[in-house]
Amino acid sequence: MSKRVSLRDVARHCNVSAMTVSCVVRQVRCVKESTRKRVEAAIEELGYQIDPALRALAAYRSKSAAATVAKYKASLAFFDSEPSDFSRSMYQHCRQEARRRGYDLKYFEQPQTHEEQAKFSKLLWSQGIRGILFGPSQKEFVLEGFQFEHFAMVSLGAFQHSPAVDSVCADYFQGLYLAAQRCVERGHRNIALFLVSYLEARTGHRWLGAYHSFCHHYQMKPVFWIYKDKARPDNRMIRAWLKENRVDAVLTLAEFLPPAACPPKLRQVFLNDWHVASDAWCVSVPQPLIAREGIHLLDDYLIHMKYGIPEYPKQISITSTFHEGNTDSRFATT
Repeated sequence: MSKRVSLRDVARHCNVSAMTVSCVVRQVRCVKESTRKRVEAAIEELGYQIDPALRALAAYRSKSAAATVAKYKASLAFFDSEPSDFSRSMYQHCRQEARRRGYDLKYFEQPQTHEEQAKFSKLLWSQGIRGILFGPSQKEFVLEGFQFEHFAMVSLGAFQHSPAVDSVCADYFQGLYLAAQRCVERGHRNIALFLVSYLEARTGHRWLGAYHSFCHHYQMKPVFWIYKDKARPDNRMIRAWLKENRVDAVLTLAEFLPPAACPPKLRQVFLNDWHVASDAWCVSVPQPLIAREGIHLLDDYLIHMKYGIPEYPKQISITSTFHEGNTDSRFATT
C-alpha cells in the first residue's frame, strides 16, 4: 500500500513551510496568490487529502470536545433534485473539493415523497453520512420526511426550498448590475430585461432589484418582461415588444429568448454561462468557488457537530465575472 501523502510532503515539493500549505488548505488569505496557486497545483499533482481523523483531533484539542472525534464522519451526500448537465457539473466540482478535504462525496437523486425521504434519512444515517449538500435547483421543493436534527446541511444556489438552510451562490445582484454596466460602456442605451418568473423569483428577486437599481442610477426607463412559464410569449410578440421599446440590448438567460425572435443587431447578454454561444456576452457563475465554499462550510459544521436546521439561515454570495466571448467547453450552442 502506497504511503499517504502528507502536508509536509506537499511543503517539501513546493519548497515552502508546512504552515504555508496549511494556510492554503484552510483558505487563510495571508498567502500570496502565486504561492497559493503553486501549492494548489502540488496538492492536485501529489494527491494530498486532509485526514478527517486528524481534523477531528485538532478540533478536539482546540475545543475540548471529546465527542467530536468519536462521531466525526468522512462521507457526504449530494442531493440532485433536478438532474441536468449543470447540476452534474456542480457535483463534479464538489466531489473534487471533497476529496481534497478527505471526504467521499456520494451522489443521490433526491427522494420526492414524505415516505421516501424518511426512509432515505435512515439509510444515510446507517451509512455514516452526516453532511448533505443540496444541488442547484430551478424550482422550489419541500423536504418534510428527513430527520434534520441528525445532519449538517448546505445548499448550493439561491433556490427556494423548505426548510431553509445555509447556502452558497453567485451574487445575482452584482452579476446583473455588472452586465448592464458593460452594455452601457459598449454604447447600448436601451437595455431590457427578459426572464421567466420562477427563475427570477429563485434569486430572491435580486435580478429585478439590480435592474431597477441600474436604471435609476443611469436614469433609464425600465423595460422588462417577467413572464410566467405557462404564458411563454411567441416570437411575434417578442419582436413587437423589442421594436416598440427600441431595445438594443437585452439581459436574459440562455435558451429562454429564441434566436428567431431577435433582430440581427440585438445584443443578447446572458445572466448564466451554460449552453451559450462561444462568442456570446455572459455572466460567469464561478462553480469551482461555489463548490469550495460549500464544502468548506459543511466541513466546519461537521467538525463542530452543528447539526439541524439553523435558526437564522445565512447566504454566502460569490462575486460573478463578465465575459465577452469565451472558449471554455461549457460555452457551446445547444
